[in-house]
Amino acid sequence: MNDELQDLLNAGYKPVLVGPQPFSFDELLRNVDPAPDEETERFVAAIYADRCFARSGRGFAPMQERLVGH
Repeated sequence: MNDELQDLLNAGYKPVLVGPQPFSFDELLRNVDPAPDEETERFVAAIYADRCFARSGRGFAPMQERLVGH
């Protein structure tokens, strides 16, 4: 055991084990700041266009081109 840890233990430090907390979807949603609707729509459209483009066999178009409407 290294000296720093031994000093902490001698001073009365008690390590606390922290494990996974119960998952709460409601708690998660309380801490999420949703994107504006038009930003979400653009993002979903870009993903859809990317998948369609990939299925067409023409390669990959950069995401930036699709987001700015080229």
